Amino acid sequence: MTRTGPSKDATPTDADQRLQKARAFHQAAQDGFALLEEGEIADPIVSNIVLAAIAYVDALTAQHAGKINKQDHAAARKLLRNALGKELPREQETRFARILSHKDETHYGARTKRRNEAESLLKDLERFAEFAERLLNTS
Repeated sequence: MTRTGPSKDATPTDADQRLQKARAFHQAAQDGFALLEEGEIADPIVSNIVLAAIAYVDALTAQHAGKINKQDHAAARKLLRNALGKELPREQETRFARILSHKDETHYGARTKRRNEAESLLKDLERFAEFAERLLNTS
């Protein structure tokens, strides 16, 4: 078993609640992007994209492993790999890592995100969400 970092036990109810949060952050990102004008700061949209991806991962790991990552979001990728094993395509793992890599910069950094970056990350989220929803609805 791979070391996955700090986590806490999760129930099916936790999985459902995390999925609801994922969908809400996802919708907020889509709504924000639809209103975003060229040249405006896209950090709030990117932030919602990151939070949606994290919540989708929490829902997946809660459902498939009975665990949710705690504190160390970088370890969420390991917990996801541990929870899904061969069901996690490398492409989806990479997509999640790419989205997650924007968390600290977006939340704490000085450089602002622009529309084209938000658009690219939103496309990544769309693909990751489709994958997550498929797995969550078949288990």
